[in-house]
Amino acid sequence: MKKIYNPKFIENKISKLWNKNKNIIFNKNLNNNNYYSIILPPLNITGNLHIGHAFQHVIMDFLVKYNKMIKKNVLWQSGLDHAGIATQIIIEKKTNIYNNLNKNKNIKFLNKEAWILKEKVKKKIKFQTKKIGNFIDFSNSRFTLDKKFNYSVNYAFIKLYNNNLIYKDTKIVNWDTKIGSAISDLEISYKESLNKVWNIKFPLLNDVSFNNIKNNKFIIVSTTRPETILGDSAIAINPNDNRYTNLIGKKVLIPIINRIIPIIFDSSIDINKGTGCVKITPGHNINDYKIGIKNSLPIINIFNKNGKINEFLELIDINNKLKYNLEKVPTLLQNKTILESREIIVKELLKLNLIDSINNEKIIIPYSNKSNSIVENLITNQWFLKTKEISLDAINVIKNKDIEFIPKKYENTYFNWMKNIEDWCISRQIWWGHNIPAWYDNNNNIYVGFNEIYIRKKFNLSKSLILKKDNDVLDTWFSSSLFIFSSLGWPKSYKKIKKFYPTSIIISGFDIIFFWISRIIMMSIYFMKDNKNIKNIVPFNKIYITGLINDENGYKMSKSNGNIIDPIDIINGISLEKLIIKRTSNLLNKNKKELIIKSTTKEFPNGIKSYGADSLRYGLIKLSYSNNKNIKLNINLIDSYNKFCNKLWNVSLFVIKNTNYTNYNKIELSNIKLDINKWILVKLNILIKNINIEINNYRLDVYGELIYKFIKNEFCNWYIEFSKILIEKKQEIEEIKYFLKYILINIIKISHPIIPFITEEISQKLNINKLLIQQDFPKFNNNYINLKYTYKINIIKEIIKKIRNIKSKITNNNFKIIINNIKIELNENDIYIISKFVNIYELYINYYNYNYNNIIYKDNLINDIKIIFLT
Repeated sequence: MKKIYNPKFIENKISKLWNKNKNIIFNKNLNNNNYYSIILPPLNITGNLHIGHAFQHVIMDFLVKYNKMIKKNVLWQSGLDHAGIATQIIIEKKTNIYNNLNKNKNIKFLNKEAWILKEKVKKKIKFQTKKIGNFIDFSNSRFTLDKKFNYSVNYAFIKLYNNNLIYKDTKIVNWDTKIGSAISDLEISYKESLNKVWNIKFPLLNDVSFNNIKNNKFIIVSTTRPETILGDSAIAINPNDNRYTNLIGKKVLIPIINRIIPIIFDSSIDINKGTGCVKITPGHNINDYKIGIKNSLPIINIFNKNGKINEFLELIDINNKLKYNLEKVPTLLQNKTILESREIIVKELLKLNLIDSINNEKIIIPYSNKSNSIVENLITNQWFLKTKEISLDAINVIKNKDIEFIPKKYENTYFNWMKNIEDWCISRQIWWGHNIPAWYDNNNNIYVGFNEIYIRKKFNLSKSLILKKDNDVLDTWFSSSLFIFSSLGWPKSYKKIKKFYPTSIIISGFDIIFFWISRIIMMSIYFMKDNKNIKNIVPFNKIYITGLINDENGYKMSKSNGNIIDPIDIINGISLEKLIIKRTSNLLNKNKKELIIKSTTKEFPNGIKSYGADSLRYGLIKLSYSNNKNIKLNINLIDSYNKFCNKLWNVSLFVIKNTNYTNYNKIELSNIKLDINKWILVKLNILIKNINIEINNYRLDVYGELIYKFIKNEFCNWYIEFSKILIEKKQEIEEIKYFLKYILINIIKISHPIIPFITEEISQKLNINKLLIQQDFPKFNNNYINLKYTYKINIIKEIIKKIRNIKSKITNNNFKIIINNIKIELNENDIYIISKFVNIYELYINYYNYNYNNIIYKDNLINDIKIIFLT
């Protein structure tokens, strides 16, 4: 065993050992019906694992290793997600082929490139996972676009459609004008910035002609988007706003286009915001859309799908899914971008003296996470899932405790989202993903099925009838919501489902409780409830919610912020130069480069030191439970656990050196002679009892802290030092050696789920023939608990600490020490240990309270024990 702790050497060596024995590690004991299963949330094929992934994966790996050691039949199902929009952006950027407006050209080539990317990322993720020490079996990994998964997705879509839960409709959605697709709320970041607010004067119409607006009165409306006046349908005021009660039934004139619109009263309008008067643009604002529907206002579209002003304003008939050209847009605005049209309209309003004032205010603006463009609201024809109809069961399983949130507080987050749920837009206008299994005839009749042959046969359609395939693909979250049961073989095979469904637990960040967790629950219950093979229809028994790992300044880690940490860089180390190159390459916003260089240099002036996987894992376990949603990652935490691993290595060297030929058999209590061994056995069993309690409470952070304190304090600082003294005295050496080995073996077993590499290496050096994963996890034994030994050794420890403290304060070295009024019996070994520990040989024990005259220092200890220094 090497004298210096070298995590790189150890981890490479142990990785080879595990790879050689992977059949043992991933063995499924078919005769073991005590199942434990966990799903690895499918990883996006868009990039490598970052520290946030590593954080959740280490928690999962802890649970996998622990449950394997308590002899459960464990399945950790892994997978990759095709990550529709994100993957498309990467491929289009790489090939310089941008296909959002021409979906048929180059599709085969682009899809081929995406599959190549998938294989490349899979290889990298596999490498990273092994480096971190996670026991993931990639041989049964699933991809959300593989043939079996594609069948599952089509099967689910068809069943939902046939049961009237999926429909196509014209509605307002979040729209990314750069990608040319609808996007989900999760793909939007809301950024606060200082922006202009224009207070526009809208002429009130009475008997005065609108051609002579100079004589008109005005209503002043605050807006951050003057360009959308082209699509305004009304001005809305809160009915409780007394300033405007005289405007009931009035109308106003929209400047520039001279359209007359009504003033309406709606309770959703904030009286205290702006002037209290809000322009309503139902075609381009979700809240306005709701007001428009409620008040039967015209819905007008002014933009095309790439975010430019149309030639004609379009009146949208929501009910009949039709568009009509309403009026021609002024020539100077046609085909202009949103920002260009804003500038033009403001200039025109200024010319007409219709801008009352311009203010600067902090405004929240939605940006697409994928393209970094401002998200628009657009009326489009999309596919929707009636989530409201399937949400009730998903709410009830949480209420009925069929599924438990950890921590419990996240139940409220879940309920709030679920009770306000709206139909889910499941279609995307991109080329990478699951094609929607729908076809259309020339009359736009919809036919849903697995393929065209299936459809023609099912609906008895003539061969001469031309069918056109739907060009859209499904939202990535749709396929992800099916992952748990689909990855286990559904709908064709139930072999794995019978054993491993429902899964035991799922680990997830709080940010996707609604987008993923709730949808998994809804879809799993819906598709499993009619299945006779399934007794429990919920997808998992527990939901373990983590916070999100941020940098040490509390900022979210992202590529655009240039603060992502690759876990491999913590394990292997990285120079400052290479770290800067890594963080600044392929930036969407090149203006951030200098800022990223400056912040990275400040945070890591010497780069990142090589800490090894075990130190990283321990640090992440320490962060595993937090009351804060955002968790700061401080590299000093990793460093502290690196020092701890070094301490464990050094103490293991001592134990192995002194116990090479010690037999390791079952302890017979009656044969234990030394009190220190009885004491450490009690402390070890109390530790085992407590860590099992913490595992059941999913407080892995406390589990790790308990082990840390036991190893550092009880084992290293006290027991090892006690042992050294008695070995030197040649007192019960064989018993001491036995206990040294026994305690160390138990330590590495209980520590293995956290720090697998160093514990496996120590295990090998202790000549344990099996891998630790094959070992039994230590069990609490109440027969080993005798608190009188704990009490006695605690007294000895306190005496040692107190004497050391007093010695440091006394300059006179000519003294003797008396421990006065002690109520426990200290034997020869105890007194010898105290003497050697404090390097004092004139040490006397009194079991009664004597009075002394020549006292130079006196201090009280616990239970009125007195330590007296005499000349």
